[in-house]
Amino acid sequence: MDIRLVPLTADHLIQAVGLSELAGWPHRERDWQQLLSLGQGKALIASDRLIATAMHWDCGPALTTLGMVIVAPTHQRLGLGRQLMQAVLDEIFTARIELHATQEGVALYRALGFDDIAGVHQCQGVVAGTGRVSPLLPGQGLREMRGDDIEAFIRLDEQACGTSRDRLLHALLAYSDAQVIEHEDGRLAAVALCREFGHGRVIGPVVADSPAVARCLIGAWLERLDGGFVRVDTPDPALAKWLVAYGLQEVNCVNQMSTNGDAGSAGSVMRYALASQALG
Repeated sequence: MDIRLVPLTADHLIQAVGLSELAGWPHRERDWQQLLSLGQGKALIASDRLIATAMHWDCGPALTTLGMVIVAPTHQRLGLGRQLMQAVLDEIFTARIELHATQEGVALYRALGFDDIAGVHQCQGVVAGTGRVSPLLPGQGLREMRGDDIEAFIRLDEQACGTSRDRLLHALLAYSDAQVIEHEDGRLAAVALCREFGHGRVIGPVVADSPAVARCLIGAWLERLDGGFVRVDTPDPALAKWLVAYGLQEVNCVNQMSTNGDAGSAGSVMRYALASQALG
């Protein structure tokens, strides 16, 4: 079997959409284009057909995320997933690598040195049951993000993730709308981005200094998106249950895995929703 390992390029993306559809993933060509613009990847080609992909994104000096690992059903159980993963890992030099694994991939990733950290709950559905936004605390304000909030957002995200993701966040802001909640003294209490993805829109990343303020901000987005299809990937099981009141159901729970433990959050600031399972 003549199988070639090549860099993943824009020329592969139409076939990549078909590959992700076979895996049951909702990625449109535009979603693939955005992911490729933010990172890089490898592809396996057989008879001029794309049969496998894997991508990675350097989020900052200490963290890389890895995802979009797909092998066509016709070529599974041939060791191609391991071959492709190893080719991508050979390109990564950051201290820690994170990924979110389907149940089918967990054994391979453990064999490659990844350890389980947590679960991430994939919640999605058509938004309903609006009109129940959690109230702001006295002195807090909800508003659109401004340009002068960006550096504060990056610092808040760093507290939540344990490492700077400034390159990724600057890039995501080009594709996203953003709302913030600020304290009376002007400090950011929470930030939530929202962008088009798959069947509708995805809310994330969301970082906040308390569960209450995270719910308030996510609720504000859901009010705006009433009647639309929305996805939220959250590591917080309580938030996943709370989203049911808005019509979102948990459809999957994936393993968050890492090669070098969990950097963890600093203080009370937490990550309540991912940008995506690929990007973290």
